[in-house]
Amino acid sequence: MKGIKITQLPNMLNPNEIIKNEIKRIYGNKCPFCGESRDFLNCLSNGEYKGIDSGVYKAWYGKQYEADRKTFSIKKMFEKSRYWNVDCYSCYTCGCHWDTPAYPRDILDNADLNNILDELIERNST
Repeated sequence: MKGIKITQLPNMLNPNEIIKNEIKRIYGNKCPFCGESRDFLNCLSNGEYKGIDSGVYKAWYGKQYEADRKTFSIKKMFEKSRYWNVDCYSCYTCGCHWDTPAYPRDILDNADLNNILDELIERNST
């Protein structure tokens, strides 16, 4: 989606849901260690204790970099405070746990949505 700019969202789409769906599509569909892609609840209903679960998330109010206290930048010091989320996934097949990058819970406008989507895609491609 790099290069494509959303100019107007349909009335039925919530920008926050677009970000959550994109995060799940990029980071939550496959275990980065063993490659498991089945949903935990579907496997559990079949009697297997395997699959991917996304039951936990972290949330905070402040700046994006505050989740990782090790990084500091003068430029980020002037960043606006917002509500941030990080989704946490677990693979019950191999025991791996992973987190998504921090993303804002409150999308301000279409330009903000485009910037966040571009940043997610850029992080995933590196």
